[in-house]
Amino acid sequence: YRFGHSMVRPIYRLNTQLHGGENPDRATSDEKKRGLEGRFFIFAGVQSRGLNGFRAFPSKWAIDWSLFFDINGSAKRVGKERVQPAYKIDTSLVNPLAFLPEFSESSKPPLTLASLRPPHKPGAIANLAERNLKRGLFMSLPSGQDVARAMDVVPLSDDELLLGKAVHEGVFGLPPGEKPKVLADISSAFAGKAPLWFYALAEANAQWRRDVIAHKKTKNAAAADALPVKLGAVGGRIVAETIVGLMLADSYSFLRQHPTWTPTVKAKGKSFGMADMITYALNL
Repeated sequence: YRFGHSMVRPIYRLNTQLHGGENPDRATSDEKKRGLEGRFFIFAGVQSRGLNGFRAFPSKWAIDWSLFFDINGSAKRVGKERVQPAYKIDTSLVNPLAFLPEFSESSKPPLTLASLRPPHKPGAIANLAERNLKRGLFMSLPSGQDVARAMDVVPLSDDELLLGKAVHEGVFGLPPGEKPKVLADISSAFAGKAPLWFYALAEANAQWRRDVIAHKKTKNAAAADALPVKLGAVGGRIVAETIVGLMLADSYSFLRQHPTWTPTVKAKGKSFGMADMITYALNL
C-alpha cells in the first residue's frame, strides 16, 4: 500500500482545542504567522512538534475526525475547522518523508527549518522514497511495464511517466508547451523499465491528466484540482487483489462467511464510506 506515501500531508491539525506551538499552551506571533498554531508536522527533529510515534500518545491529541473526513458537512468549513484531505496520488512525497525520525538525528527546540531537516544517522537511509525504491530492487520486483503486459494492459509510454505533483500544462503554471520531466530524463536505463512503485503512482497521475482533458478542465485550475485521482489498472488491481486475497484467506471474514452482506447502517451518500463508519462508531 505504499501508494499512500504520496497522499500524506506534511502537517496536520488533530483537533481544534490545540492552540500552542513550541509551548503547547500558547503559540508565538511568529508561529501564528507561519500557520503552525495548533498544528503538527508528521515528522520533526523537535519531537514535541512532530507526530513521530514510538511514545505515549498525549491525551490532548484526541482526534477530531471531522477534520479528516466529511462528517456532518465539515467539508464545507473554512479556517481551523476545515477538512484536511489527502494529497493526490502522484510521484511526489512531502519533504518530511525525506527525514524519517528513526534514521535521523534528533534536534533541540525551537522548531526551525534546520530542525525539520535533521541530518541522517551514519549509514542510514532516511529518505522514504529511496527506501521504497531499494526495497523493490532487493525483492526483484518486475518493472511496471512488465506487470502491465502480464495483466494484458497497454503499458504507459515513457512520456507519461512524469516526475512530481499531479499537474497539467496550462493549468498549474507550467509555461505553454513545456511538459514536466519524465523518469527517463534521470537515466535512459529507466526507458521502458520503470520501478513498479513509481509506475503505480505515475499511472494514477496519467489517468488524472486524461480526465482533465476529457472533462475540458484545462483552463480552470480549481476545476482540474477537484477531479479525483485514483489508482490505475495496474496499481488498482494489485491493491484490490491483495485486499480480496486477505479476506478470502480469513475464514472469519464477511467475504467467506456471508459474501452478499452489506452494511446495515444507512449511508448519507450513495455508498457507505469511512465517514459513515466513524459517525456510527462515535454514537455507539
